[in-house]
Amino acid sequence: MAYKYGGVEYNITVKGTGANWNLTKAEKQKLMRAIILNKGPLTDDQLADLNLITGNDKKRKGAFNNVKEAMKLMIDNNAPELGFNSSGEPMGTEVQLDPKELAFNEYYRDLYSLEDGTSGREMLTNMENAYTRQYESQGVLADAQYQTQAMQQAAVVKQITDQIRSERMSRLKAGMNPAQIANQDMQMMMANIGALNQSAQAASQQSLEAQLGLNSAKDEAYMAYLDQANARGQNAAAMYAADSGNANKMTYDMMRAKYGNDPTKWNTLDLEKQIKQTTGQGN
Repeated sequence: MAYKYGGVEYNITVKGTGANWNLTKAEKQKLMRAIILNKGPLTDDQLADLNLITGNDKKRKGAFNNVKEAMKLMIDNNAPELGFNSSGEPMGTEVQLDPKELAFNEYYRDLYSLEDGTSGREMLTNMENAYTRQYESQGVLADAQYQTQAMQQAAVVKQITDQIRSERMSRLKAGMNPAQIANQDMQMMMANIGALNQSAQAASQQSLEAQLGLNSAKDEAYMAYLDQANARGQNAAAMYAADSGNANKMTYDMMRAKYGNDPTKWNTLDLEKQIKQTTGQGN
């Protein structure tokens, strides 16, 4: 049985409370309206002031308890719309989230929110560390290669100098004049030094690339994280779709919202009522 008030439709079924014998449809609507306007469960005095109960004292006492049970059932059946449960406790954070938060289900929040403790934050942090270590290792290797090249260059320069010195006398004896010998020595020196400089430049380029990579490590990690998150998101969408049609999960979600996250503190009767409501058996 439904009752529409303020543009919101409320369930005013009271089956199982005994109040069907005590309340007419109009009185159920009156009780639901009083709960809405009170923004919380009614006290015994407030409930009595509604004048829903008639008869002698004995009948009134039994009927009053039935109506109290009816009020509790109405509140719990409409807790998401009312914002509180029959104990007067506010509903969980799901009811109070802004529209942007409501647009994300738990799977997507876990992947994309980047809050501490989420899979998304853990994945991004791991990727940032991995990319940083990669470029740091490349930089260390490039520096080592550069130092090795510098030592090799110094050794080769000395070798060329020694070679020029040892060959100069034999060239003079062969009839070459000093200008020719100097020109030939210069050509040999420049050819070898040019090759060494190219090698050193390559090593320097590797070191620069490693430094640039280190500077952009977080950006590269974030792009890789998005690729991984989008891939995981496809699985999350499938799981969310499965959960959306899972009456058992929806029942337990509502029980957690109404009565807290500890199932050991739930009442069996409340659970049975919620199962009926979720599956439509209570309508």
